[in-house]
Amino acid sequence: MSSIIQHYMPVVDCVPLAVCIGWYLVFALGSFVVSFISSNYSQVDKLWSLTPWLYVWVYVYYSKESNPRLLWMAFVSTIWGIRLTLNFNRRGGYKWPFWEGEEDYRWVHVQEMLRADEYPIVWQFFNLVFICLYQHFLLLALSFPALVAFKNPTVEMNVIDWLLGVAYIGLVVFEMVADNQQWDFQNEKRQHGTTNNFITTGVWSICRHPNYAAEQSLWIVFYGFAVNTTNELFNYSGLGALLLVLLFTPSAIFSEGLSASKYDDYKIFQETTFMFLPLGTFKKMNRSN
Repeated sequence: MSSIIQHYMPVVDCVPLAVCIGWYLVFALGSFVVSFISSNYSQVDKLWSLTPWLYVWVYVYYSKESNPRLLWMAFVSTIWGIRLTLNFNRRGGYKWPFWEGEEDYRWVHVQEMLRADEYPIVWQFFNLVFICLYQHFLLLALSFPALVAFKNPTVEMNVIDWLLGVAYIGLVVFEMVADNQQWDFQNEKRQHGTTNNFITTGVWSICRHPNYAAEQSLWIVFYGFAVNTTNELFNYSGLGALLLVLLFTPSAIFSEGLSASKYDDYKIFQETTFMFLPLGTFKKMNRSN
């Protein structure tokens, strides 16, 4: 049993992992305290685009040997982080004081579902466990492929690593295009009004959530670095990508339920366009009644 655990789990005395876990606890508990005081429950969102690549740089910092693969992983993940941070900022996510800023509209509906006014303890428990601890753990787990690269510095970088990095950056660009198209559509809708209630053009004609599809895909590609390093298709470092997919699918379904209740024509969009590509399920599996 011990040999199996050692094979599939990171070494418990790994210093950079311990440092990352320490920061994870600071980020998670700090998000909880700030959200509790401010009643703004999007504090994790402010750190979403920052922590994964910072964790990767922790592994770079503690690397005692030349590790080109790890540096390449840190570089491409930093590109993702900078791009997503800038996009979050232009939407009003960052303001001063720092606990202010845009709050995800879905939290209001979740509070209603959990009857937060009547059961505030239940809501704060959800806030602590799911919003803060779970989501920050997911962000920590996204960096686990870098832990694999850190632990295997003698495995030489090869052409597959370069291709994975290019694919990762390509998905970042695709996500940027999707976000820019959504941004332009919403601005046009606010300023001049449109005949459509929601965007269905550009990459949004390919699938209903092209930005979500790209986000999931690029972290699956990031896991590919660990697969290429170990020559094992499955290892612990895929946990982050798996948790991300498990989070985004119900999150998208929940958002679509709100959209379908608000716009009758959204149901038609659901019936004619995939939810995710290339990770999507078939159309009929995503229809709202």
